[in-house]
Amino acid sequence: MKTLNLYVTKNLLIVFMAAICVMTFIMMAGQLIKILELLSSGMSFTSFVKIFMLALPEVLAFALPISMLIAVTLVFSKMSSENEITALRASGISLWQITSPGLVLSVIISIFCLYLQLYMIPRC
Repeated sequence: MKTLNLYVTKNLLIVFMAAICVMTFIMMAGQLIKILELLSSGMSFTSFVKIFMLALPEVLAFALPISMLIAVTLVFSKMSSENEITALRASGISLWQITSPGLVLSVIISIFCLYLQLYMIPRC
């Protein structure tokens, strides 16, 4: 069971990291254009980095859940298309055991998003 959990968790984290990078870039693109206009009007580079970093928690609060949804969808659809879920079910492993790494990661992401919404975003 430990091997199965490590396999699913590793796949989820790899896809999640790729999705969070893409989603953060997409969501920051609109704000980045506004910040670059300020940079071209004479703002210093340190102010540019500071504004960029202060906008990041708000973007992450939206990008994290979307990225987790993308990761879970892609990993479990890949497992389904390669009949891994069918093989696991045939060997007596329940769906709760198969999906438990995704559920645990989702709860961790939810708690982190709650922290972002309650503490980090108001301070930024």
